[in-house]
Amino acid sequence: MYGQNVTSGLSVNLTQPTVRISNECYNTTNVVDGYIKPDTAFSCQCFLDQIGNPPGYIKWLDTRGLVQGNSINKTHTFLNILPIHDLNQFRCTGFSELRNGNISASYSVRYAKRPTTCFLQLKDTSRAIWTMCTHTFINFSIICQVNEADAIPGIKGKVSINSVYSNLMDSTNIKNTYQITREINITEAGRYSIGCQVQNTLFSDALATCSYSQDLQLIAPPTSSPIIQLIDIIQENKYYTFQCEAHGGIPSVSNVTVSCGNIKDVTQSGNIFTSLVTFTRNMTGQNCTCTAEHITGCYENNTSILKLNIL
Repeated sequence: MYGQNVTSGLSVNLTQPTVRISNECYNTTNVVDGYIKPDTAFSCQCFLDQIGNPPGYIKWLDTRGLVQGNSINKTHTFLNILPIHDLNQFRCTGFSELRNGNISASYSVRYAKRPTTCFLQLKDTSRAIWTMCTHTFINFSIICQVNEADAIPGIKGKVSINSVYSNLMDSTNIKNTYQITREINITEAGRYSIGCQVQNTLFSDALATCSYSQDLQLIAPPTSSPIIQLIDIIQENKYYTFQCEAHGGIPSVSNVTVSCGNIKDVTQSGNIFTSLVTFTRNMTGQNCTCTAEHITGCYENNTSILKLNIL
């Protein structure tokens, strides 16, 4: 009909934009469980997954609402993470004329921290010298420690004895300190170097390790009596070489004391006593004695006796 106003209906589909954070922001070679490998430059990408209608755009915002990152365009933006160990919290936020800033995806990440200092101790003692007298072995608890603040998110480690390392062990957190403990039995006296090597729990291949060693000295007396050396056939009023030697012990015996013939309680330093000696016939049946002393004070069979027969 002429002159009649005809209104045609128009349909407009209004949609909100959607955002997506790249999968590489979560678990890659340089990011594990929300931690970034130390000394690594890292950035996270966010995309406008659905542009929406009217078209939207995206920005990275921090917890204060301040804009972060570098926008390549309205649909793609980079966020550079500062190399700090505090928790970084951000939101990749989509904006449109429909809902301004209510479409977002959160992202939290922090830099891991390499341990640079570790401490080593022997449980229940600070002694560096141990004496093996009545025991066939000595048991030690070696504890390697790292302050909690010096290793994020934690440590694993190895304990070494004379540069031979144990398998990698997990740590426990005791009073804000990570501790790795190894029980060892030492059966032989000697000098042992105890070491510790620690690494970050997540980035063992990339983090430098720290090591610390402590000398542990175990001392023990000889296990056999001193040995006397004197010629078998002895004539009076002649000089002979008398020798007494104490073998073994760590360290060696400190001195040897001898009474034999004209020698009466003479002491020489070291583990070997050597002197000229002479005899008279009336000394037949008497004893030559050799006694060695050891720093432990527990050298039990430390005296040897030789009965004289003078021709």
